[in-house]
Amino acid sequence: MRARRVRRIVVIIAALAAAATAAGCGNSLKEDPITPPAARTQVSREPPAPIALDTGWRYIADPGDIGLHRDWASGARAGAQAIPVTIPNDFNPTVSSSGDGGTVGWYELRFTAPPASVGRSWSIRFDEVRRNAEVWLNGRELGRNTDPFAPFTLPASSLRPGAPNLLVVRVDNLMGADAFPQDWWNWGGIEQGVSLQPVGRLTLDDLGVMPELGCRYRCGDLLVQGTIRNASRLALRPAVAVKVTPPAGRAFTFVRQLPRALPPGRSAALSFRVHLPGPPQLWSPRSPSLYGVVVAPMAQGRVEQANTLRVGMRSVQVRGGILYLNGKRLWLHGAAIHEDVSGRGAALTEGDINTIVSELRSVGANITRAHYLLSTPLLDALDAAGIMVWSQAPVDHADGVLATKTGRARALALLRATIIGERSHPSVIIDS
Repeated sequence: MRARRVRRIVVIIAALAAAATAAGCGNSLKEDPITPPAARTQVSREPPAPIALDTGWRYIADPGDIGLHRDWASGARAGAQAIPVTIPNDFNPTVSSSGDGGTVGWYELRFTAPPASVGRSWSIRFDEVRRNAEVWLNGRELGRNTDPFAPFTLPASSLRPGAPNLLVVRVDNLMGADAFPQDWWNWGGIEQGVSLQPVGRLTLDDLGVMPELGCRYRCGDLLVQGTIRNASRLALRPAVAVKVTPPAGRAFTFVRQLPRALPPGRSAALSFRVHLPGPPQLWSPRSPSLYGVVVAPMAQGRVEQANTLRVGMRSVQVRGGILYLNGKRLWLHGAAIHEDVSGRGAALTEGDINTIVSELRSVGANITRAHYLLSTPLLDALDAAGIMVWSQAPVDHADGVLATKTGRARALALLRATIIGERSHPSVIIDS
């Protein structure tokens, strides 16, 4: 499935490059033609496909937390037993009275990196690591993450192109005194995928593509927001190409040219609308229609990054204390869920996700409640199934932590990451 998706992305990127080159500057809206063979062969103008890093890992338990002192970050783990694992992986998938307090584990992967490409580099994306992660590449620390649910990306600054590399991740699920309380099992591990992501001269972070309906739901726009950054050493005037593929109908590409050049190392907020030609095909539990969207920042006719989403056109309103979806009153029937599977913990497979969706359907649920940001594959499945989500940031029973300035800042960071991670998903209709 991942390989087919990568091939589709490469073809879409070529089409975006052709459309943006033809569009020039300003804003434009064009029906998307079939990409000519010549455009597909302009490899230098297209970013390489992401590379999955889900196989070949080894796990080393570290209950005594000795790995840092013994330099396991550089691969020097003489005498420590390593177990082959595949990502996603949970290192404490069995519930026990002694296992909820947390422990430490190490993951390492040896892989050969792709060759160097002019004007491009790589980052490493982790879709979900619970709870705390420290990451090293070839013995050099890349960074840390303490959000146990949100994806994070680190620049692969010490990558050796075209050569063997060693990626090491220290993971702990230790619940310190300042941790937010939680009413579910304290899973730990690399719970979702890991990948190498291509990085161009422009990057687009915190991307959101949200629906806006008007004309009594007979017309609509897509609101595109994010932060665009110039990662190069030269000033660049960015353009952003948006390819939209309706559930039924012909694809089109919209190109937005930024009004001025972006200096090296500088960022700018991005916010613009893409008008949908014709009546929108609405998303609802009975008809979960999804639009394919590719958002690609570009410079000098070259695609620097490609972000692929599936979004739904829907409107959620509260009038007189009553919830409405697309102008129709909602009657909610649902059940709460956790990312929790016997024997695998929170390391959900595609089959596990299908089972969760099937079980919700079997009880007649049109909505589910989650206590934290659900993984992207699970949210994608709920979008496609037409099952709505009431999402809660993982801050609960936390009066003691929230009494401090630091605790409040951490809570707001968790809330922001939850909303940013969900805002392009039509299934998420409530945040609390």
